[in-house]
Amino acid sequence: MRYSDGVATIVGIMEGLCYPTPVGPASLITESHAEMTIMLSYQEMGAGAAPCQRGTVCLILSHGLPTTLGANLRGYSDQGRVTLELATDAAYELANVMTGNLLPLVYGKEREFQLSSPRRCPYPSHPTLDACSLTTEEAVLSWAHVEKLEKVEKVEKA
Repeated sequence: MRYSDGVATIVGIMEGLCYPTPVGPASLITESHAEMTIMLSYQEMGAGAAPCQRGTVCLILSHGLPTTLGANLRGYSDQGRVTLELATDAAYELANVMTGNLLPLVYGKEREFQLSSPRRCPYPSHPTLDACSLTTEEAVLSWAHVEKLEKVEKVEKA
């Protein structure tokens, strides 16, 4: 995935969902600046006899962004009304939308993927394969591809 394509995709998502206003590309969020990390696994669907792609991605949100997402999702002008549950749900929604739009940039638009339910997780301890980050008016978010596996389907012997 080209970094500029990833950032352009994230900008489109943020603008389309009325989330925080995008400002421009950023560096990957470090662990000390991360407030919340969301993990999703994916598996390619309909691959037939071809190898099936699967892996794990993370959405990393810097301090303050989960609350901003929750407020924007509910239309709250007072961020003090945002609970941790609401902030987490908003982050899950964004993780699903971003992953669904970014995986085709990694593997190609003709491929289809099934995503797991998002879940909170610790900051990824291993290097990322593909990543893109965006600064918003409020904070920074990063999407990181942290694991890519190739699953070969078993072939029955005659």
